[in-house]
Amino acid sequence: SNDRFLFAGDDNGSLFKINSSNLQKMNEIKENGKSVHCIATHPSLPLIATGGGDGDLRVYNISSDNIVLSMDKKLSDSPITHITFTETGIICTSSTKMFFCHLPNLKCAVYAEYNGTSLFMSLSYAKQAQLVFASCEDMNLHAFDTNTGKIFRTYRLSYSDFPIKAIIHHSGLVIAAAMSDGEVLIIDTMSGEIILSFQTYAVKITDILFHENDIIVSTFSGCMLRWKLPQIIHNILDGEQK
Repeated sequence: SNDRFLFAGDDNGSLFKINSSNLQKMNEIKENGKSVHCIATHPSLPLIATGGGDGDLRVYNISSDNIVLSMDKKLSDSPITHITFTETGIICTSSTKMFFCHLPNLKCAVYAEYNGTSLFMSLSYAKQAQLVFASCEDMNLHAFDTNTGKIFRTYRLSYSDFPIKAIIHHSGLVIAAAMSDGEVLIIDTMSGEIILSFQTYAVKITDILFHENDIIVSTFSGCMLRWKLPQIIHNILDGEQK
């Protein structure tokens, strides 16, 4: 999404542009014959990127009322499952692979590729550190250097459960990870220590985000839950700790 519009995809391969004020559909295009698995918006340019069930990475210009295809690149025989922009590139995953692509000329040349052994579950980009944090089914959270495509650091989160999704706070100080057993972990980015954990008792968490330094999670059953984090964490995130 951006300030004015939301973008959504469906299992039929359609891409929608939606007015964020009234949730009315403004535009719809048929992107591919399979599905739209993931969507990302560029932090400053009028661009969105989509990951298709056909294994294609697509970039669209959204500066006008129309959704204009700028680039279509085949990356994998498997669906593109997760995607995120950096300032000058796009990073996406397909099964156990991660692709690092240049953006400036919209050819999206792949400058690095990582072949893992476990499924990637989510991506979260940290602008300050120029790292992308990838949660993985191997029960780890991997931080990749976006300049080289190499692993910078690995955080071992569990010996029995894996992170479904991990997001980094905009301050870069902490990471929140939603685990497959319904637990949420708050991790100190620098030390890698788990500074807080709590059990949501959700059968399956589907998404997690920071809001006003608290945590909101959504669940497979359709619930949305909010947890107020301790004041000491608020102080750290607000830069107010004495």
